[in-house]
Amino acid sequence: MTMTIERRKGNRELFVDGLTGELALTVDSNPIPVHLVYDVSPFGIGMLVEGQVAMGGKVSMEFRHDDQVIVVNGLVVWSVPDVTGLKTRLGIYLDADGAASNIAFFQSQNV
Repeated sequence: MTMTIERRKGNRELFVDGLTGELALTVDSNPIPVHLVYDVSPFGIGMLVEGQVAMGGKVSMEFRHDDQVIVVNGLVVWSVPDVTGLKTRLGIYLDADGAASNIAFFQSQNV
């Protein structure tokens, strides 16, 4: 994957306690508990998850809040275990094909 546009300085939201609703994450069809969502942009998500997750895994996330359901898909492009080895900090690149869902997820958390 080659990224041609610098997006790291784009608009992002930081969530410590602000995630409202239910978030379900799967990587390569395996459910992964999410501990913390660090930031969300229309192009990617940073989060802390339970266990070890390798780079290159296919990601699916489902977010539910009230009667709204948003599904986004992507790829693990960054994976660093924490010092205990029990959790992993992930960088997920969201599929451009799902841009409408990516933006909907970003806007749903833009409070």
